[in-house]
Amino acid sequence: MLLEGIQTAEQLTMAPELQLDLVVHEFGQVELLEAWQGVLRFSLWLKIDTGMNRLGFPVSAFAAAWARLKALRPAPLELRCSRTWRVRMSARILPTPSSWRRSTAP
Repeated sequence: MLLEGIQTAEQLTMAPELQLDLVVHEFGQVELLEAWQGVLRFSLWLKIDTGMNRLGFPVSAFAAAWARLKALRPAPLELRCSRTWRVRMSARILPTPSSWRRSTAP
């Protein structure tokens, strides 16, 4: 797994050769994946900033990032997020950003 994800098109080209899962934490990485012309597919992890101000999409951008990654062609082999988020996605319900905040509060 490449925790910081890809930063350049060259890194994206190398990822399938190394069989890496990619962590996506910013829209620049989504744009690189959208521009990908290869036939190989990736396993992607969507990183969300849950308030620690580290790498990750703000909660308010989660739905847009998720939708853009789901629309990739070729489609990702897998599209994942943390277990809590994955359970919600498997139910095919995207809660509103305000309910995400409530559900992650201590």
